[in-house]
Amino acid sequence: MSEVDELKGIAHSLSEAASAGGLDERELVTLFFQEGFFSVLGYGRVGEDIRLEQRTLRGRVDVTLRAFAARPVAVLEFKAPGVSLAAFIDQLSSYTAEVFPETGILTNGTELWLFRCQNGLLLQPPIEQMTLSDLTTSQARGLYERLRLRHVDLRRLDAVNQCLDELRSNPLPVSSPMEAGGRQFLTRFALTANTPFGHLVSKLLEALPSFRQHSDFTKGAYEFWRRIYSRQIDFEETPSSWRPFVIGPGREALYQFIFSLETAYAILSRVMLAKAMQDNRFPYIDILRSFAGALEAQHERRTLQSSTHIDAVASVFHEAARQAFTPLFASDIFDWWQDDESLSEDAGLGYALAEAALAVFGFDFSPLQGDILGNLYQSYFDPETRLALGEFYTPPEIVDFILDAVGYAGSQVVVSRLLDPACGSGTFLVHALARYLDASQGQDPVTILKGLVGGLRVVGFDINPFACLMAQVNYAAQILPLFSQALQQDPHFFILGIPVLRTDSLRQETREGEEQLTETQRPQLGFRMEVAGDLANIRTTLPVLKEGQEPKEVLIAVPRFDRAREQGLVSNVEEYFAALLDCPPKRSPVSC
Repeated sequence: MSEVDELKGIAHSLSEAASAGGLDERELVTLFFQEGFFSVLGYGRVGEDIRLEQRTLRGRVDVTLRAFAARPVAVLEFKAPGVSLAAFIDQLSSYTAEVFPETGILTNGTELWLFRCQNGLLLQPPIEQMTLSDLTTSQARGLYERLRLRHVDLRRLDAVNQCLDELRSNPLPVSSPMEAGGRQFLTRFALTANTPFGHLVSKLLEALPSFRQHSDFTKGAYEFWRRIYSRQIDFEETPSSWRPFVIGPGREALYQFIFSLETAYAILSRVMLAKAMQDNRFPYIDILRSFAGALEAQHERRTLQSSTHIDAVASVFHEAARQAFTPLFASDIFDWWQDDESLSEDAGLGYALAEAALAVFGFDFSPLQGDILGNLYQSYFDPETRLALGEFYTPPEIVDFILDAVGYAGSQVVVSRLLDPACGSGTFLVHALARYLDASQGQDPVTILKGLVGGLRVVGFDINPFACLMAQVNYAAQILPLFSQALQQDPHFFILGIPVLRTDSLRQETREGEEQLTETQRPQLGFRMEVAGDLANIRTTLPVLKEGQEPKEVLIAVPRFDRAREQGLVSNVEEYFAALLDCPPKRSPVSC
């Protein structure tokens, strides 16, 4: 028997049971489960592809059916048998406006009204008003096609390409964290076991031991993070949302989870920023095409391995870096997941990365302006997680009070530069940028950005690499619309990097066992500059450790500031340090 014929038979059984009377709404939902209505459509995991009693601002949705990457397929509102459905259209409409499904359903067990939805709007009149006892084969087929589970087989190139086409044609608009699109984003990227973000954290944590065993970079990155940057924390002090993920007892298991969690946030933040760049009409950037192109280049007979998706997500970073913010998308200690040569294919990390990336691709960030994107970014850190990671969030009112107290209004005349020596994820920077940009209105975008970034007008420092990366993403998010305008005005325009620097603004970090040494005796883990003729050699330590060895030191030769100024290459120290960040990003039609 086909699924359509089976669905038709189930509908007849439901109608017969509902007509007998005595059922309330919850009992009717249970009856739909017992008769196999949801299972014949392909759904089977309550809490994952089926959500019950989902909260919204206007009440609780009885049943939400969800597809790949938690994308809502349908909202079903149940009423007791015999109740007129016409009186509840407005209620269903209020739910679809928050959940953004493709389909809305009203049913009392004997009747079923089927509505089409577009961007959360319930379109009327209903497509179908069905009597379940007389459901025809044609009606059952239409109902099945609208409600069936949309699974994306990440092992098949054609399935992924079809998914990308659908995401491109019908993205969910996000205008703030508090409206429907923003709440959907926060729901899909909450730290729970059944979200794309939760799947990513789990797979990173599962893969980390193998990477540490076979990858010198991963081993060095983790040990460097563990010794220098990790916070002392016990399992009892952790947020409740963390505990289902931590594998095994002991503090080391907890540290591996924190490292995996910070890695997941680093990935998600940069994929989100890359998608926002595309949505804000940055020229020459198409991250969905880049993702698809990487898969096309590496498939084996239209079949995709997990590692292929790892390369596809990395290609998103490369595509964004060609256009802007090159150092932000460059390799970091949280990019250990890209060193996948020794990872077994059955680990599934690449599939989790792909699911998270595709979930981000399903949103349209173009309605976001300025600090609203930053607010959305801030919102997906729940308060407990923020505190446990060492992030102390300052309320906006306090930030504005302090900026007022120091007299910072964004004007270059009153205060030429604002420095935040312990910026964290960038709360003060975001508010300072808003004031700077507001005070700069009337100037052309190129002039504003050159003064802001090239002139180092708003600068952050932090000792923690995770905090720096989050602050860089937050900083970049604030200037996206202005940057897009600058590129459309001047395709050759670029900025070399975001002025958020990883350093100890009080003193350089110390290595283990050096606490008793004086400041002059203590070796530095930052960088030192040694003059040699026309060059200055920067001696710095890489965060790569091998067993029984000290951290590796390297020399990086750069032009001396005084010689560069004499030759007219730079006119001040701001230009000099900006020039050392990177070369202009390569992008069509401009090249370095």
